[in-house]
Amino acid sequence: MPTPPRLLLIDGHALAYRAYFALMRRGFATRDGRPTGAIFGFVKMMLEAVGNLRPTCLAVAFDRAAPTFRHEAYDRYKAHRARMDDDMIAQMAPLREVVAAFDVPMYELDGFEADDLIGTLSRQAEAEGFDVEILTGDRDAFQLVSERTSVLLPRSGVGDLEVFGPDAVLAKMGVTPAQIPDLKGLMGDASDNIPGVPGVGEKSAVKLLQAYGTIANLYEHLGEVPGKLGEKLRDHTELAQLSLRLATIDRDAPIRFDAARCHLTMPDLGRLTQTLEALEFTSIIRQLPQSLAAFAPAGATVPSVVSAGVGAAPLNQAGQAGLFDALPMTPEPVVQVARPLALNLTLVDTPTALAQLVDTLTQSETFVYDVETTGLQALRCDLVGLAIAVGGPDVAACRTFYIPLGHAGATNLEWEAVRTALAPAFADPHKLKVAHNEKFDLQVLTRHGLVIAPPTYDTMIADYLVESGRQSHALKELAWEHLRYEMTEIKALIGTGQKAITMAEVPLDKAAPYAAADVAVTAELRHFLDPLLDARGQRALFDQVELPLVPVLAAMERHGVKLDLAWLASLSETLGSRIAAAESEIHTLAGGGFNINSPKQLAVVLFEKLQLPVIKRTKTGPSTDAEVLEELSDSHEVVRRILEYRQLVKLKNTYVDALPTMVNPATGRVHTSFNQTIAATGRLSSQEPNLQNIPIRTELGREIRRAFIPSEPNRVIVSADYSQIELRILAHVTADPTFIQAFREDRDIHAVTASEIFNVPLAEVTSEMRRRAKTTNFGIVYGQSDFGLSKALGIPRKEAREFIERFNARYPGIQHYMIRTIAQAKRDGFVETLSGRRRYIPEIHASNRQVRDFGERMAINAPIQGTAADIIKLAMVRLAPRLTGLPAVMLLQVHDELVFEVAPQVLPEVTALIRQEMEGAFALDVPLRVDIHSGATWMDAK
Repeated sequence: MPTPPRLLLIDGHALAYRAYFALMRRGFATRDGRPTGAIFGFVKMMLEAVGNLRPTCLAVAFDRAAPTFRHEAYDRYKAHRARMDDDMIAQMAPLREVVAAFDVPMYELDGFEADDLIGTLSRQAEAEGFDVEILTGDRDAFQLVSERTSVLLPRSGVGDLEVFGPDAVLAKMGVTPAQIPDLKGLMGDASDNIPGVPGVGEKSAVKLLQAYGTIANLYEHLGEVPGKLGEKLRDHTELAQLSLRLATIDRDAPIRFDAARCHLTMPDLGRLTQTLEALEFTSIIRQLPQSLAAFAPAGATVPSVVSAGVGAAPLNQAGQAGLFDALPMTPEPVVQVARPLALNLTLVDTPTALAQLVDTLTQSETFVYDVETTGLQALRCDLVGLAIAVGGPDVAACRTFYIPLGHAGATNLEWEAVRTALAPAFADPHKLKVAHNEKFDLQVLTRHGLVIAPPTYDTMIADYLVESGRQSHALKELAWEHLRYEMTEIKALIGTGQKAITMAEVPLDKAAPYAAADVAVTAELRHFLDPLLDARGQRALFDQVELPLVPVLAAMERHGVKLDLAWLASLSETLGSRIAAAESEIHTLAGGGFNINSPKQLAVVLFEKLQLPVIKRTKTGPSTDAEVLEELSDSHEVVRRILEYRQLVKLKNTYVDALPTMVNPATGRVHTSFNQTIAATGRLSSQEPNLQNIPIRTELGREIRRAFIPSEPNRVIVSADYSQIELRILAHVTADPTFIQAFREDRDIHAVTASEIFNVPLAEVTSEMRRRAKTTNFGIVYGQSDFGLSKALGIPRKEAREFIERFNARYPGIQHYMIRTIAQAKRDGFVETLSGRRRYIPEIHASNRQVRDFGERMAINAPIQGTAADIIKLAMVRLAPRLTGLPAVMLLQVHDELVFEVAPQVLPEVTALIRQEMEGAFALDVPLRVDIHSGATWMDAK
């Protein structure tokens, strides 16, 4: 028996509402501030449903603003509903444009709700032999469920659909689908303001319908209903009948299901991609070849190219416009969104070919290079191949070369011969060497003896400066985003998981084009990004800070940091003993044993056994996260002990036991990787291991720093830490005279603030006053609200608000800075550091207050934190060449601190150099100050 055709009906407003509230906190918006979360979520749900369900036909129904027959019958129908958010209203017209661009028919009609249209269409489609699925967020649609019609409800967020057939509706509601209107007629519906029978709740209504079937039959047997319930039903007969009418979906609306019009066919891809691009839905565009597979006619294949502006396609034998059929046949020009990668590739696997490559490089002012390796650890992987590109400005105009060096079963060149041949070009100070993620290539080639001299160019860093808020600056992502090249992912070559191979095992006929595409696309990407650096004022930051920092970071990573493994082993034992003791004490305080690491068991102890108040709930029950425990810490001693236990476990597992496993056996040191392109503020980050999160606030945390020691026994560790750099930058950008004077006179800024806002002489400032002032000073830098300050200081919100008001009155320049900066962010969509680094803030235009407040805090903080990041980067760039030739090495950068190892005999000289370059890195209206200390370990140097 053939499978029946399937119709998917989507309740447009219900699904858009669902998407809007699911994504509103994420601040979806275009670069010019237009909200798009509801549209994005709707499209994702629609495409996921189509992909999973593979319907034959698809239609979307929308509500209209005009009153319906229900409003005429009952003027209070839906009267209590709040007005739709402006951001939601603004998205409905473009949402309809997107649906139309997918060539999906839309049904809407004055006087009827989307439910009525869906009910009518589903009845007609069933009569024509269709199975029907209704995607909605409204349980009213349960009454439409039948043996041939099911309802799909999103469980959470914008995905994960729950399917309701007749049995599922009965299990969920206690009544059959046909009884849903009667159920609403008796119990009412608060969401639609359907009154129901006063005093009849859901349980009573279900029991009545289980006994009598319908409201009509119930009233025929009303004498059988005893007591007050029967009285209520008698007194409100008309209300029950009205509510039943309001709750019943009209399945005879004056519309007609048109199966041919609703049939899923390939939309006009030119119109579709233009519509999605206008909304900046890049990820959806990238997935169109997969998403539209369900839209293609039977037997057709969705091509990898996506057309923009294709003319009318001829009909195939099924009478449908098939893009797959049309592309090779249509005489009209096709502008492709996914552009073909036309590579001009030469395999360099002979000495003659190598010599020809050298000749080409000799005549070229610029070339792109990229290494292929056996892994992603730059200091451990083996070199497999080297790709080079010359020419441009696009892929088609590039000549690419691939040199196999370590491919299994292939003819490889000897690295020493290659290194010798290419060394002059890579060392030539007149040639520009271009790479994407230059530091990785630099590390690998330096390890293999090839020196890369400036000038260089890193397209990953260029994109990071141009679009700092982008989540990924990976080459494959940018190739699509900027150039519309759909590149082969590495997993397509090497696989994933336990069955993954290395690049050395990939056949040369696949590896060479893959590597060649990387360098060719990088060449074109440079031509695309370079003008944007100038247009957005990023050139100086790129040339003078970020690019020269690359070799500095590479050198720091190669040197690494030595650990005192014996000390870590001893500390691990100490922590193990303390964890065991803490566990025993917690069990005693709790009155019995339980798994402290189990949130479920901990919740039982805290909230059931000890009867502590529930602060926050999750889907699985009361939350026991750190924030909750902090709030409960004054309620019971066991909570404080659990917090201490968690801290001990984290120190042991995350640092003390983990760090020794990360020591490189070849060097005996740990080699972190510094990332320049992750933090939107401009700060560096550290990974594998993350050495920027080594604890400092607690005594035990500081003990971990004792394990960081010099790599040579006759050296010391030096720590140079900027003193209150963000507050000094705040003084500069606000031009507040009190702040500026305090820093110029080298006074305690927190004591000065306390003196000002408590209105007491400086000498009478207490430690508690200073603590509050310090919290306020740093809170202002981060745009802290009265709520945030009240939590930080442990004071009532009203008192915190008064505290901020006094602060603003004493420091009007700071308040003016905040107003000015937020206004600029609202006007321009971004803020800038003193060096011109931009931070785009789409959240600043959000209608949701929480998201908007977050955007405003970000706008206040980003110029300050970003400038601090720029300053320490400048200091590193200036310091690195001055340490050359001295027995001194820069080891780490941790936020506002630089860590070195230095020979004692040059300690005074190096300390003076560090102070000179760090304090002179940037000119502010207040002096930069650096605290410098030395010692046998990192802890001793603090």
